[in-house]
Amino acid sequence: MPINLLYMFLLTYTLGPATAVPYAIQFWSKELTFAFLFTCYTAPLPLLFIFLSKVDYVKKAENKILSLFSSIGEREFRKAKKAPEQLLKVFQKKWGYLGHNVATVFMAFSMGFLWAAVFAYSFKLPRNQAYKSIAVGNVLGLLFWIFLMEKASTVVNPNFFVFFFLILAGLSWLYGEISERRLAKQIAKQKVSKRVNT
Repeated sequence: MPINLLYMFLLTYTLGPATAVPYAIQFWSKELTFAFLFTCYTAPLPLLFIFLSKVDYVKKAENKILSLFSSIGEREFRKAKKAPEQLLKVFQKKWGYLGHNVATVFMAFSMGFLWAAVFAYSFKLPRNQAYKSIAVGNVLGLLFWIFLMEKASTVVNPNFFVFFFLILAGLSWLYGEISERRLAKQIAKQKVSKRVNT
């Protein structure tokens, strides 16, 4: 039975290598799996940066990314939490472009090329540096997942990992939606109570 390319692309661009790799290694060699996924995660980067410059999605994603780096200084983070651009300056001052490059590599490795691109765009990392950093993160991430799944598939059927991460992603999305709605309700209640008190 040949590989289902439509399903492969769907896994590749929605849930990343955690699901794409275990599916692909059932049909392809690890070298072909690596080459295919690296191309899928690296080739669209120029178009992705153009897209990010045209949409407001970046602002929302930027706030989520900033929260990941609250460890740069609790005090500075609290002060700048309501002003993302100020926090960006704090991050740039403390880490510089080298820190941005390392962080972009880490984002690509752990969270995929899309979040890494949003991070690099938000922190105004030069395009060439962003492409290189994301490419390095892609290589490291793919090597990790291919090695892990190759070893794990000798014990467990690779389809188990596909369905496991599909379910995990669904639960994570559901949890995120519920959390955001709770937060929105809390903020709304606080605003109402302030108006009543005044």
